Amino acid sequence: MADAAICAPLVAEQLGLHVIASGIEDFPGAVTRFVLVTKPGQVPP
Repeated sequence: MADAAICAPLVAEQLGLHVIASGIEDFPGAVTRFVLVTKPGQVPP
């Protein structure tokens, strides 16, 4: 399983992360989705 993250270039540099794609904010038709991951039970407010 691979992990990935989207962050500012400065953050990647500070954390020693390998950048595999840049300029993705300019990709035509790009869609941002957010997913809330939590343990089973009541949904937080």
